Amino acid sequence: MAVQERGLGIGPVSGVRIERINVRHSGSMKPLVAAGNADGAITDVLLQDVVLEGTPLCTFDQLGISLDANVEEPTVTYRSA
Repeated sequence: MAVQERGLGIGPVSGVRIERINVRHSGSMKPLVAAGNADGAITDVLLQDVVLEGTPLCTFDQLGISLDANVEEPTVTYRSA
């Protein structure tokens, strides 16, 4: 997904919650999450109860996603059943 500026400004983005997701296959591409500049910073992101190919996600690094300088490292939590 990409959001492109159309002269209206580009952000910031905060309070994103990604919860109870089962990723069956992560694919071969290594995605980049980029805000582009401080005006479009991405902050306060939570990944909770995410399972990646059968393994509970405990760190964001497990996803293999690169973040640019204007994206805050997401908080990752997993509550075992």
